[in-house]
Amino acid sequence: MLPTKDGDSSQAPATFALQEDLHPENDFRLFALIVAIDNYKNDAIFNLSGCVNDGNDFRAFLTDTLHVLPHRILSLSNENATRDAIIGAFVGHFIQNPAIRNGDAMVFFYAGHGARVEAPADWLADGDKIETIVAHDEGPSDAEGEVIYGIPDRTFDGLMRQLAHEKGDNITAIFDSCHSGGMARAALDMVARAVPPHVSPSPVPSTLDQDIWRWGLSTRSAATVVPTGFLYKAMQSHVLMAACRPDEQALEAARVPEPRGAFTVQLLKLLRSHNLAELTYARLIELVQLRHQHPQCEGINKNRIIFDATKLVDRAHSFRVTTSATSLLVEAGSIHGIVEGTEFTAEPSSGVPLDFAQNAVFLATRVDALQSALTCESSVPFPETLRDFRVVVSKWNSSTMKTRFHYSAGSHCSVVGPNDYSDVTVHLGTANGWQLERRDPLVARHASRVLTIPRGDVSESFSKILDAVARFNFNLYRHNLKAPLRNDLAVELHQLEVIPGTSLRPTLRPMGDDYFDSAPEPVLCAEGSSFDVGPVQEAIITDMEPYYGLTLVNKSNHDLFPYVFYFDPNEYSVQSWYLPPSPNMAPPLPKEGRLPIGYGSSGTDSLRFSLPSGAKVDSGFLKVFVSSAWVDMRSVQQASIFDKGPRSSQNRKDTSFTDLWDESISVLTCKASYG
Repeated sequence: MLPTKDGDSSQAPATFALQEDLHPENDFRLFALIVAIDNYKNDAIFNLSGCVNDGNDFRAFLTDTLHVLPHRILSLSNENATRDAIIGAFVGHFIQNPAIRNGDAMVFFYAGHGARVEAPADWLADGDKIETIVAHDEGPSDAEGEVIYGIPDRTFDGLMRQLAHEKGDNITAIFDSCHSGGMARAALDMVARAVPPHVSPSPVPSTLDQDIWRWGLSTRSAATVVPTGFLYKAMQSHVLMAACRPDEQALEAARVPEPRGAFTVQLLKLLRSHNLAELTYARLIELVQLRHQHPQCEGINKNRIIFDATKLVDRAHSFRVTTSATSLLVEAGSIHGIVEGTEFTAEPSSGVPLDFAQNAVFLATRVDALQSALTCESSVPFPETLRDFRVVVSKWNSSTMKTRFHYSAGSHCSVVGPNDYSDVTVHLGTANGWQLERRDPLVARHASRVLTIPRGDVSESFSKILDAVARFNFNLYRHNLKAPLRNDLAVELHQLEVIPGTSLRPTLRPMGDDYFDSAPEPVLCAEGSSFDVGPVQEAIITDMEPYYGLTLVNKSNHDLFPYVFYFDPNEYSVQSWYLPPSPNMAPPLPKEGRLPIGYGSSGTDSLRFSLPSGAKVDSGFLKVFVSSAWVDMRSVQQASIFDKGPRSSQNRKDTSFTDLWDESISVLTCKASYG
């Protein structure tokens, strides 16, 4: 029998189904498993005092605020939250629950101790350590003399993958625990929810829970990534909100009348006070502000609406504005291409009065690396209650692309005469299309100078295409004239190989020579060109079979946030290859450090190159931006000009006017191999 609410026997499936049939279809369909542990059986593990209170409050939020039906919530606490009970409840209440439909919201909440223990020799893990949930009965041995181990991160990953397969990926995990045991207390009267080193049984057996974590894995796939730790960036099965960074402590106030975890208190306060229909997981975690810990949000679906399988309206091309009594600050700066005189308009939302949004114009008056000061010009008074909203660029006020065309050329272009230099010239080609003659420096050297575009409505569609080309070139060629880090950044490209002994869950590592080992070469810029570029390195790939990985190298004394983009001149698309997943995370590229992309712990996909059908050579451009503080760089991305969808040229922590940024450009060229 599986345990249910606080250890009672589980309901028979027929009883559960009967309860479901008694409720209307329009109720909020959410199922939750709440595990909260204050008291531990092992005397070597110190007891906590706020976890059960956190679990009870989370349950109250679900029933009182969201009106979740009580029988859809299963709670386990203290002696009822044993290892077997937690895993059994996950399987019975979630995976095998016939009442859960595909797409229903499922929430796993855990408040209690976490631990970091030695990994078995044949489990590859960061630092040879794994993270565990500490169950009530974890300890040297049970009644039969068997050791009770914690629940490893890979076991949790296996359960989540199977749940997503059975019921859909509308899954949320909330952890108010940490895994950095042994650190000193970070604040007066606060206790860390982490077991000190050498207390939890370690290492765990290599076969522990193998029937769970092996579920759905291919023994041949070289692309499978091993999750090391619960905060696993590439996870597709669920979104995880965690109380702190992996190297920090999740704290609870223990010496107060009602002990509580700092993270859960703030999280529930925000959930109760915000409109959840307009709140994403990522935004929620940004709003949780704690003095001694930095909450984290991971998972590819973190930009979905809370407890919902849909995404909020795309805000990749809008920027957050914060207001005070004396200033307006927009979280966009010179790293985004903002200059003095750039104009913005308010993005329509429920918090912005319609007449104000339609009439207000914002002008950048002071531009720094990552943010800018704005002034507002409006015939409608500024709303007194407006404190946090978003704006979109309506006029960049930057240099335009010189275009020779007989029709309107778009807002980012300037039409030149037949005797003047042009960056782009549009020719009437065959009956099936137009020809775009391109003279910008990198394309002129590394790509086909003429691109054929299917003919459409000249006055509108081609104007948008030229605007997309102009935005592509603008983002590709713009650079920081001060170049504060230009000589301190390097990019490496290596083939990847499978580390021996990891055949079940293969892990990749770089091998062989660096493809960017040649010296940068100067690029000729034509007189009159709107664009210029310094010397660039070129990597030439002739073997398309292997997987490849990038490594960013930081030789500076600054911790940095990198943003990696691939610019494809054959379709004028810009893909992000790496974006830092959280504004609260530690800088992923530490001073005098390295960041792997496509392998290791970055949670990014490995690279594999190919040539277009019939092509013998193909080039694209790799651009890396770096900044000293986190900033939203999603606005650089853009879809192919051949896509039929619409084209267009977050809520982040405040940054000071002392931050810096820089960038670098490299060329990636694929060539057919002869011989």
